[in-house]
Amino acid sequence: MKNSFIILLSIISFCALAQTRQNINKNTGTVSNVLTTIDSIRFNGSSTTMEVVLQNGTLESHSISDIQNVKFISSSQHSCGADSVHNPNLNYGSMTDQEGNVYKTIIIGTQEWMAENLKTSIYRNGDIIATNLTDAEWSNTVNTQLGAWVNYNNDSQYDCPYGKLYSWYTVADPRNLCPTGWHVPTDNEWTTLTDYLGGFSVAGNKMKTTGLSYWISNNALATNSSGFSGLLGGYRNYSGSFDNYNDDGCWWSSSSDASYISNSLYLRLNSNYSNADYNSDNKGAGFSVRCLSDIINTVSILPSVITSTNVILNSTENSAVSGGNITSDGGAPVTQRGICWSTSPNPTTSSNTTFDGNGIGSFTSNMTGLSANITYYVRAYAINSVGTAYGNQQIFTTLIASPHSCGANNVHNPNLNYGSMTDQEGNVHKTIVIGTQEWMAENLKTSIYRNGDPIATNLTDVEWGNTSNTNLGAWVYYNNDSQYDCPYGKLYNWYALADPRHVCPSGWHEPTDSEWTSLTDYLGGVAIAGGKMKTTGIQYWDSLNTNATNESGFSGLPGGYYNVSSSLIGTYNYFWSASERNNNTSWYRFLRFNGENIYPYYIQKTQGMSVRCLKD
Repeated sequence: MKNSFIILLSIISFCALAQTRQNINKNTGTVSNVLTTIDSIRFNGSSTTMEVVLQNGTLESHSISDIQNVKFISSSQHSCGADSVHNPNLNYGSMTDQEGNVYKTIIIGTQEWMAENLKTSIYRNGDIIATNLTDAEWSNTVNTQLGAWVNYNNDSQYDCPYGKLYSWYTVADPRNLCPTGWHVPTDNEWTTLTDYLGGFSVAGNKMKTTGLSYWISNNALATNSSGFSGLLGGYRNYSGSFDNYNDDGCWWSSSSDASYISNSLYLRLNSNYSNADYNSDNKGAGFSVRCLSDIINTVSILPSVITSTNVILNSTENSAVSGGNITSDGGAPVTQRGICWSTSPNPTTSSNTTFDGNGIGSFTSNMTGLSANITYYVRAYAINSVGTAYGNQQIFTTLIASPHSCGANNVHNPNLNYGSMTDQEGNVHKTIVIGTQEWMAENLKTSIYRNGDPIATNLTDVEWGNTSNTNLGAWVYYNNDSQYDCPYGKLYNWYALADPRHVCPSGWHEPTDSEWTSLTDYLGGVAIAGGKMKTTGIQYWDSLNTNATNESGFSGLPGGYYNVSSSLIGTYNYFWSASERNNNTSWYRFLRFNGENIYPYYIQKTQGMSVRCLKD
């Protein structure tokens, strides 16, 4: 029986290392309302006592039977027991007010803040703060300057976890609302906090408790990365009415509004916005209070770093995209951050390294010059005055090399087998079998017809537009710049396709609209086939490149189009069909950066668009 008890206690002790417990009165054996963080529990199997080491270093001795009176709560719980308030990934301290209430605290930069709203009903010297005021009496505090507190809606259930609401006259009372060693922050001290968190326009999300347990449904962007754990406890108007519970959180500063003598300054968080809003309101309003430690935190540690997990998704044959998130600077400014990588585990800044700015927050890094089909190790790093900290290691393998026939990288699907064809000009193009069809997997770039005659080019804008009258086949480079020939190929008007001399080489032909339909049907239909036909990544496509997999091997590239002027390279890829709609228009298909569909459309025959030949 003794052995089984030892095992049970061992399990509980392990949990206590990172959690909190209720204090035990050694004289009475009862549990007090005070929560204290436990650092460790020491237990000797031959003893009837256990030693509890508190986080502040205090050593307490307790009977084994006291373990029945210990209540363990998760690190995200409020000191009053409310669930899902705090950031479980951060280390919180604690403070006790003059009434014996214990609060979690958090170090943010050089400041240590209460991470929970104040709920004392007495001043520092023990005097009682006025309460139970009628609406009229509360409103009259603007004349009497009487400090007062109230629970939201005059209901004590809101005390946990929202704390009490205080008039500003309570904040200004010389008997002091905050306990010894703490004070109500000035407006400048609030600004120091929001500046550290990236500025007031973005600090709000970093200060708000996450989820919807205490907020209305618009709280999706809240991260509580600072650990401030802001809760929207509403407020009491100076007229006495209550408003905006679960929509607004308002915290007094000790600073009066220089422009309006009847007002004082406060900070507001709102469920709908990411900012921390500075405002001014009547001193008779009832707002929440957070106390700030008198001691400026000067003890620095290494930054906290997380390595991006997206590197595997974004790797190509010779490049990859990674990055990281600096969640804390350790109390000293981060002067440099980035990623480092190597073909050996645990790379350091002496390996290949990027430099991606400074400070906390997320960043993206590009790794280039990689070799194909090689395994790499990558870690994010951050440097402050203490030293260099590294994030978790990510492992990825670059793709097998599958370049375009012209040498451009990261075009084709390295997991598929490509064939090849040579056009009448001697240009070699990769091909791919999709279902019963064999397609060119690269855009046509011949400048001559099958019989060797040159295809018209270097037309003026007027001459190009006039091909609708002359039916002259013509081609052009995108933007009249030959650099686009690799890998986008040339842009042809429809008259070049219709010419009996043929732009496609012998054994190949210009696909009809029906043959395009056979392709998209095989790939699941026009609504989704486009994603399977687009080259992956964002080297050639704009950053969205929605649902691109290139699983078909078609390797569509966004070469844009030409119609007197060039447009939309990087966003769209237009392909002619050989099917005419009427005298002026013909059918075509196009791929787009922000979707996975590839619907049939028609357009003027003078448009310059890409051509893919289909094997006979």
